[in-house]
Amino acid sequence: MNEIQRQPDQAKAAAAPLTPEKAARIREYIRSNMAALEAHPVTAAYKRGAFKKYCEVTLAETPNMPAGEASLIQGFEQGYWQTHKGEAVFNIMAMGYIKLPEPASRTKELGVSRMEEVTSERGWGLMENLSVRAHPFRGQYLNKEFLWREGLEPKYKIDIEGRTVWFASNPYNLGQGRIAVVGYVQEGQNLIARTYYRSNSQGVWRYLPNYLMQDNQIQWYGKSHGEESITVPIALQKALAEMSKPDKKILNVSNPELAFAGTAREIRRANERNEPITHFIEVAADPVQVGGNFYRGYDRRRIPPERLGFIDNRQKPDFSRAVERWQQTTQLYGTIEVEVFASRDKSLQYMFCRDAKGRAWIGGAENKSKIKTTGVREEWVNLGDLATPAYEYSSQCEGYGSSRNSKGEYLDMYEYYISKIPIIQEYLATKQKTRR
Repeated sequence: MNEIQRQPDQAKAAAAPLTPEKAARIREYIRSNMAALEAHPVTAAYKRGAFKKYCEVTLAETPNMPAGEASLIQGFEQGYWQTHKGEAVFNIMAMGYIKLPEPASRTKELGVSRMEEVTSERGWGLMENLSVRAHPFRGQYLNKEFLWREGLEPKYKIDIEGRTVWFASNPYNLGQGRIAVVGYVQEGQNLIARTYYRSNSQGVWRYLPNYLMQDNQIQWYGKSHGEESITVPIALQKALAEMSKPDKKILNVSNPELAFAGTAREIRRANERNEPITHFIEVAADPVQVGGNFYRGYDRRRIPPERLGFIDNRQKPDFSRAVERWQQTTQLYGTIEVEVFASRDKSLQYMFCRDAKGRAWIGGAENKSKIKTTGVREEWVNLGDLATPAYEYSSQCEGYGSSRNSKGEYLDMYEYYISKIPIIQEYLATKQKTRR
């Protein structure tokens, strides 16, 4: 039984509301520790006087709950979570406070990294050092009370290449098939709140550097130096895929746009105030380019697929062994298989995606540069037209889009374009050999 202590005088500013999920955990704790709670000197003293009167109104009508438990639980349910000496404790009003037992942490191996799950109470304690570097969204700042109330406190810890990243317990629904996750990138003692969302067209996860408002609505998600520059590192892609599996709960939060945009700055306002955007500072403006005929000329016309070949064969993917493999659920493609292959010279890693229809495309590539406080790498790899997704907006298809497999505003780019790219053909040929 954990010790119940007298509650020192503390401001309620550190308090967090008790949600139904946490209340259930309190109830379960009391039930399993009933004898020890009743025998504890602090509890016993207050049962003789003030606490007994305080609990005149009981929860006896609660199904399957003995009356003795009900009176104790009343004191707990009118309490609240707060931070005491850097730990999450539950203030039980007249009685003092109690530190609930920390369940054994659970870890999941993710290939090159591990994902550790922590309790929501520890997540609340971590948010004592929350840093939100953003503009208010529609006049409202994102804060730890909102994040806690909506179940968006730190839950999963991933250590990757010297950088610790925390993700909230579950993705939340943004509408129109989009989901997002609140991330917390650790910098010293601070946890910097960041937003990551799943791209509909590519099926991979990206970071939100900023956004544009129009008529009080989010008009556009910022892309910083380019879409590839905001693509989340491969190890974090796999973690986010694990968190967004079909059997995982997708949260419906009360204000999803605040959760989403509340971690970033609005583009016009930042320009007017000459405020720096962290991603522009931390991430190189010029991309790493791969040795190949993948980049458009001055006319900006899409390169014919048959001509998208490697010049430097050392940078070609080595299909002899997949470095990583996982499944990602998407709104547009359904479930896709993602396989990661290192280049022959080991300088790059490529994400190959394949859907249930057998269509394949490259979701992106990365090198081994540092992971910054945005949660993305310091350098980004531009694959040009080689990274064309299987679904593309009709305005960007340049005559290569097919309407036979179209979905809403997206046309199929696989039939007339991606299927004719040499490295895609080579990849699919290796898959055929593996099946035999």
